[in-house]
Amino acid sequence: MAESNSSQQPLSLEEIQQCIDILNRLNTDTDEIFEIPMERRIELIKQAGLLSSLVVMNIKDVKKTL
Repeated sequence: MAESNSSQQPLSLEEIQQCIDILNRLNTDTDEIFEIPMERRIELIKQAGLLSSLVVMNIKDVKKTL
């Protein structure tokens, strides 16, 4: 699992777009995800889920302040 590092450079818009493109590709061609080795596939899904949860929690916190 990748560790957080505050000295890392912010992601570029190109890197973000590449991630979006990959996720779209995996969602469009679901057979392709099964070609990813099991350990990497689990880590990919886990990290995507964690990110999604953080975003949902952030949205809920913002709504509470309105």
